[in-house]
Amino acid sequence: MFNKQFNIKIDSNKLQFISSLFGSDILPNVSIGLNIKDLILEYSLIHKLPSFTPYQCIPFTNICPTCFKKLDRNVSKQHLVTLYLHNHHIVPAVVFTLTCNHSRTNKNHCDKTTITPNFIQHNNERIFTCESFRTSNFLYFGGKSVFDRNLLIQYMTDLITNSSTLEGFVSSYNIQRRHKNIGDSKLGFLLFTRTILSFALIHFVFFMGLPEIVLPKICREEEMDPYFESIESYIHHLMANFWLQHKYIKSCGEHCSRALIVDGNYKIRRPICIYNFNVIQTPEFQSMSVGCRNSPRYQDVYCEEHKDRRDNAETDVGEPLTSNESWYERPTQLRNGKKVFYDALSCKTLKSKPGHYISNTFRTLGIVLWILNCNIIVSSVELLRSESIKEIIGGLCQLIRFSQTGVSEDNTAICHVPQNIIYDDGCHLIKTIIDHFGGLLYHNAATAFLYKKCTFTIDRLHYQNHRDSWCKQYLNPDNNPSLNGINTEACEQTFSWLNKFSKSFSRMCSKRCQLALHLMLHHWNCNHIGLNPYDQDIGRSFLPLSNTFLSS
Repeated sequence: MFNKQFNIKIDSNKLQFISSLFGSDILPNVSIGLNIKDLILEYSLIHKLPSFTPYQCIPFTNICPTCFKKLDRNVSKQHLVTLYLHNHHIVPAVVFTLTCNHSRTNKNHCDKTTITPNFIQHNNERIFTCESFRTSNFLYFGGKSVFDRNLLIQYMTDLITNSSTLEGFVSSYNIQRRHKNIGDSKLGFLLFTRTILSFALIHFVFFMGLPEIVLPKICREEEMDPYFESIESYIHHLMANFWLQHKYIKSCGEHCSRALIVDGNYKIRRPICIYNFNVIQTPEFQSMSVGCRNSPRYQDVYCEEHKDRRDNAETDVGEPLTSNESWYERPTQLRNGKKVFYDALSCKTLKSKPGHYISNTFRTLGIVLWILNCNIIVSSVELLRSESIKEIIGGLCQLIRFSQTGVSEDNTAICHVPQNIIYDDGCHLIKTIIDHFGGLLYHNAATAFLYKKCTFTIDRLHYQNHRDSWCKQYLNPDNNPSLNGINTEACEQTFSWLNKFSKSFSRMCSKRCQLALHLMLHHWNCNHIGLNPYDQDIGRSFLPLSNTFLSS
């Protein structure tokens, strides 16, 4: 840097010797009473000499990962960026990059490779590896911003322990800057949101034992939000599979992971497009009405995909839809030749919403959580318009497939899902499985596991609301010996913490919401059992059978 800035050739050993004289007994000890780093920083700002800033971010390696050529650091390019420090200072910094064209190698036909302080840029992708990301104090994600690692760790810690929201943390950072009179620059909310999501995502991947993660080349909102949406399903898979094996990772005692508790939470309700005619097919059901999950455009009721239906808004809202439970309103032919109605139970605990409600909703209904009895959250899924039995069965079967390690001789899934399933509407859930297994509920390895292996119970808090004699005979948690000493209210206990984030997540767009929720719950689980979410390779031995990471 010295040679390049002043065009003076000086040996590095001589330069090091000269610098070592300062502070020694050889030269006079002159005290100026000022911080030398602040002086250098002020000088660099006044004279517009970015190379004089004390914050220099150099490439993490000088070996090209494509052609393995050793690059000369003296020809690195410098880029002036903004550094956001943990102490609320926003200062200029310099990022140095090395570029290799692979000349005179057998890779000369490949695109050029750029090495930055924290990632490799190649083929229009940013590749983060453990080597490039885990050691530096300042993190460069691309663009014109660098973040103090301690600042990002501080937010993730405050998120879990103090329920700090993104808006609150950014506002606090900027207010403290103003109170300290250290400049007018501010930390941007959208910039910090993309950065903290990328930070948590990268560490999650390394925690799970994967060697690298590929992000889009451009770190703008237009590129990152679609990427966050596309990667969410894979992160969900990794998270659920890992935490379903909680008792093998760090057991919490005799009753660890004995039961899986399911419940819906109606506090996190983000805006959604009112187009609700989307019908999907699942491995369990021929059809399921879900509607559009996308966030609407600004000051509109339709998303970008369905914006052409603006003239049909009155029709879309006014026409009642068929709910996911309508198939129960007709008698079902059972295997024994009898016909029964699904709603023959006297319990009025069905949670599905009628068609006129589904047709008029402008927000998601909430989320449904799957939690182990030891308060470990293994999965979360948005409830777009209704908490129907179809959604619950689909979610259970998804967890079975996520953690499936094989299939038994009777075509039943071998998985890590506990065989005790607790749900506050357990009576309708088990009756659906019994009455429709092999018919409207398709026969596959996951549904066979529910039908043949699982015991369904109502949690103790909601059991008092059930009046049907069938419920009292078969679904009383106190009559199930395997639930002795089991905490069946884990969901309600977790909701008291989760509800603090209702406003924050309710304002988040569809492309970020689910991923942000998964990553937050992962950090909560780590804190709950004493794991460090920034450790590496904790989940390597627990990875699912199919663990190919999705690229952008």
